[in-house]
Amino acid sequence: MEKYQERMLAELKELGDKIEKLNAFLGTDTYKNLDMQRRMLLTLQRNAMEQYAVILACRCIAEGISIGDITTL
Repeated sequence: MEKYQERMLAELKELGDKIEKLNAFLGTDTYKNLDMQRRMLLTLQRNAMEQYAVILACRCIAEGISIGDITTL
């Protein structure tokens, strides 16, 4: 695997970790006690991160990286 492909996979894994942490936060009382604007912005951020993850995964597949390499992140 080329270095840039390894970097894409690492970025995808890191992004997945961040999405998991943000999703966990969205279920907390701290999140529920935020004003509507802040909750909306966090939700929009999560949605953008998820879209970015899909794009990165598609790029990995286009580069010939196996689905197994992507799903085991």
